[in-house]
Amino acid sequence: MSYPYPQDRTRDKQTKGDEPYKDAREDYAESEAQIKANAAKPLEPNDELTEEERNALQEQQAEERFREIGDEVDES
Repeated sequence: MSYPYPQDRTRDKQTKGDEPYKDAREDYAESEAQIKANAAKPLEPNDELTEEERNALQEQQAEERFREIGDEVDES
């Protein structure tokens, strides 16, 4: 877009301001906030458990899975 007079270019900048970049700035701020919020969360729900509790939970999950596999083998 060319301007016939230089003062029009300056006037156009003053009236439009940062509007084209406003949405991009807001999107960036929102995504940055989401990244920070996700970083604050524990990676796994088991991270809050002690090692003994975590081991017991894993053993229980393994036993359940082995039962499911055994049931699938029996059916076929």
